[in-house]
Amino acid sequence: MGLPRTRQEIVRLLRCHGDMTVRELAAALGLTPMSIRLHLNRLQREGLVTARLERQPVGRPHHRYRLTAAADALFPTNHCALADSLLTALRQQGGPDQVARLCQEALTALAAPYLVQTDRPLTERVQALVRCLQHLGFLLEVQETPADLRLRALNCPFTVVAEHHPELCQAEQALVTQALGAEIDGLTVERPEHRLHGDPCCTYRIRGPAPVPAPA
Repeated sequence: MGLPRTRQEIVRLLRCHGDMTVRELAAALGLTPMSIRLHLNRLQREGLVTARLERQPVGRPHHRYRLTAAADALFPTNHCALADSLLTALRQQGGPDQVARLCQEALTALAAPYLVQTDRPLTERVQALVRCLQHLGFLLEVQETPADLRLRALNCPFTVVAEHHPELCQAEQALVTQALGAEIDGLTVERPEHRLHGDPCCTYRIRGPAPVPAPA
């Protein structure tokens, strides 16, 4: 999980029981309530735990603690295998065109909240594209030269799926091109480096009649 052992145990108990009080956690782990509160405070600051006040018929109210949705990331998932299996089934039933269409629609939907209209200044479109790719899980390195702007993706959140379904990579490049409004400004978007072709990373090279501005 990447958490200290005691906090791992707290998270495990909350996952198993739904919600618990400080006293219940302390009894389960053989620790003092003060120690449990310190760990819970840290988990709350990290956005992994939330609390609600529960009033009792008799006595003082107490807090019950539960995991937030963000804590789901602490547990193993199999999203990539599921996505791979779904696209494989779609390919078998509908062919590669169906896979390409679904990849394009899915990426467009994921990106929509972060992009701006293509009638906005190019600087804003570039900034929005970088934010969008970062939200999708890319670790980006931006390189600006007099000749072009390069976006180097040092990782790829889709590698496991894209290895079997290259349509996902094609949809990604189409998204970059559309998000920039390449046709409006006469931009050329190329991918001279591609992880699936053996390169260390994917790089988008963006060129235009005028220098392409790097995001602030």
